[in-house]
Amino acid sequence: MATNLSSTLSRRAFWRSGGAAVPLALAACGARDEGAAAPQSAAKPASIVYTQWGGNPIFELIDKANATYMQRFPQVKIRTEPNPDNYLDKMLTQIAAGTAPDLMLMTDRNLPLVAAGEGFENLDPYAAKTRSFKRDAYFPIGLTAGTLGGKLYSLPDVIDVDMVFYNRALFKEMGVKLPTATWTWDDLLNAAKAIHRDRGGTPLYGIAAHSGHWPSWVMSNGGAIFDEQGKRFLLDKPEAVDALQWLGDLGNRHQVVLDDAKKALGVDTTNSFGTSRVGMIFAEGWQFKYYRDPALDWQATMLPRSPKTTKVVPHGYVLGIGIHGQSKAKDAAWHWLSWWEGVEGWDAKIAAGWDKLPTAKQAATKKEWLIDVEGADRNKQAYVESALIAKGYPITKHTSEAIDAIGKDLGPAWKGEKTFKAVTTAMAEQINGILAK
Repeated sequence: MATNLSSTLSRRAFWRSGGAAVPLALAACGARDEGAAAPQSAAKPASIVYTQWGGNPIFELIDKANATYMQRFPQVKIRTEPNPDNYLDKMLTQIAAGTAPDLMLMTDRNLPLVAAGEGFENLDPYAAKTRSFKRDAYFPIGLTAGTLGGKLYSLPDVIDVDMVFYNRALFKEMGVKLPTATWTWDDLLNAAKAIHRDRGGTPLYGIAAHSGHWPSWVMSNGGAIFDEQGKRFLLDKPEAVDALQWLGDLGNRHQVVLDDAKKALGVDTTNSFGTSRVGMIFAEGWQFKYYRDPALDWQATMLPRSPKTTKVVPHGYVLGIGIHGQSKAKDAAWHWLSWWEGVEGWDAKIAAGWDKLPTAKQAATKKEWLIDVEGADRNKQAYVESALIAKGYPITKHTSEAIDAIGKDLGPAWKGEKTFKAVTTAMAEQINGILAK
């Protein structure tokens, strides 16, 4: 049966080895440095405005955490401005008119569109004069995603990475070994085959797959989407094609995937993992919040290792906050931003109910974040360790257009109608043309 998997990137994290694992791993990377902390006082009184997309729930959390900031630094007033609709177009229009808010959230893919000219301020001079600011206090992918042309334009607010969520109860029931630090693609496939069956009239599914996670498999296998400059298409190379084909074969050849075709049978593919009928899902960190039923016995783990390279390279994406280049309160905006993305800011956000991965590594070691609100240990350590080694793809002004075109053209291969070698070979000229604009 052909598998109709979504082919767009989700917009969307080393292992569980005891309570000291994450603090030790992060300490080795500088997490114990107090470098992600704001200066002790703002330069002068100011009022600043921060905006992002989203509605009331997220802004209630933001305002609650901001109250902590204004209590400590009463000379700076921070106001939030929700922009739930047509966010990017609105921001580009306001930037062009010089009326944009002082601080804006932006995806890594869209950063090149706003960093040019006076869109976003170069943050390097502010970081250089802030003694408490140290770059190694952050997950590497966070600052890499905020850097264009060697200049830092945003600090990471959201870092998300690919992982696997697995149902421990189903693994144990079917006699499947739980994932380990050395599990491979073949181990994942064998586990899916063991779980994918009919159980007394109730169908069980090995994987609820989402092909939007394909960059992780490509990079883990030694492949790439683009070259390091983001100027040349590389998805048609053998390492990338082999990874894509292996992923597609999960449904088309091995038939262990709960796919969109099952919707016709009344199966909800979106929330299937929460029904205890699915062994594994390819997931991202933001999905932790969707499976908080204490009766659901599950944990996260890192992606399996490629048998070709013996490595795992999780794909990650970043949302970063930048300062408007025409802001009249840039010093105050930097003061808030460095606090917001520092340890103190993350302490305030976690206390307010924030469940996203702290982008300051030291904050990610804290029990208040590692343990879910219902008291369950879902192994968020896998999220932390994945983020430490996660990579994105090179970002240029044309990356979004190229990725969207790739996603569309991969569709027939996900359905089993064509091979991945055929579709990637066919799209190479078109994608190179996009990248060369």
